Amino acid sequence: MRTSILLIAIAVRLAGQTPVDEQVKQTLALIAAHRAGLPRLAPVAEATAQVLLKGGSFYICCGDNPWIAEADSRAGGPIGLKVARTSAQVTGNSVVWVSYNQSTYKTFVTDLERMPPNTLTVAFGPKPESDMPKSVLWVDSLTPWNAPANLALMGNVISLWSLAGETAAATARAGKTMAFYQSAWLPGANERNGRYAGITFHKRLPIMQPADPGVLAGLYLESLATMAAAIAASELPAIRAVGRSMAERAATGKPVSLVVTSHLLSGVAATGNPLYRYESDPATLAPRLSPADYVVSLGYSSLDADLFKAVHSKGASAAWILASSVKPKDAPTAHDLFIDQHWDPGDAVVTAWAYDVPILPPSGIAQLFVYELLLRAAL
Repeated sequence: MRTSILLIAIAVRLAGQTPVDEQVKQTLALIAAHRAGLPRLAPVAEATAQVLLKGGSFYICCGDNPWIAEADSRAGGPIGLKVARTSAQVTGNSVVWVSYNQSTYKTFVTDLERMPPNTLTVAFGPKPESDMPKSVLWVDSLTPWNAPANLALMGNVISLWSLAGETAAATARAGKTMAFYQSAWLPGANERNGRYAGITFHKRLPIMQPADPGVLAGLYLESLATMAAAIAASELPAIRAVGRSMAERAATGKPVSLVVTSHLLSGVAATGNPLYRYESDPATLAPRLSPADYVVSLGYSSLDADLFKAVHSKGASAAWILASSVKPKDAPTAHDLFIDQHWDPGDAVVTAWAYDVPILPPSGIAQLFVYELLLRAAL
């Protein structure tokens, strides 16, 4: 109820209809649509669970690089999920989760035709203009068919983690506990994850207690709504300031340098945009910095200490976009602007009762949301 009141307050406040305001409203509406659309996940979760319970393999596929990067070896994600870059890498007796949007739909259909026999394909994307192939189970992204690629991607990723939670609940109801990663940023996580490397289900402990359909996904979506609302409520002034700097510098031919530490966003940002110069390796950026430079670091669970030091030693400026509780206490405010992504280190927000770690990550949604807000603030 508190989240709903906050969402209404934000919607009323955003009457100005700037591109930033429109992006906030669109994102909050998308999360709300997923909350209303929870019942569509139950049959897909049960079908996925049945394949896994019978010993089938679990794949994320195929050519959508941000989609694969988001799911691969992911804090809060299933350990048993394997990557298949093409349908040729999929084995029979498996379940495959595939993402598409309007521009990649034909490629998706081609991949589908090449899947091996005895494969359950789950397609994540907007409702196509023609009929979906009958051989697949479809999870609506709840975005329009002609939605921008990143909006469709956000819808698909929300569905990805919502369905992962519902699949875990379905297997728990059948007496099996799916194995999930703990964030490598947390103490002891590497040792814990190493004990369960490569497994789909835990053999004995830990045990996840059964949850009714809709419970785990509902908790995840509630957390996303709270996170997005918090970003909209407290971070927009800083986001607008960074956006203005991006636009001004791009207009003079000296765009900001964008550094990304992310599963999802690394694939999105690398496609490029005139508003920034994408830097794939911060270590190569640091020696080239000058006082005239501006770095936008869209980070993860920790601050890049070497880049932070280089920015200050060279007298450059920077915006640091980080998970909550990461901001250093000694940050020189003359050089630094901090934007909170409003998720906590550990990057998993759902407690599945009796399981040893939280599951389902919010960071990809937060980072894509902030990224899109920055681009619109620069318009």
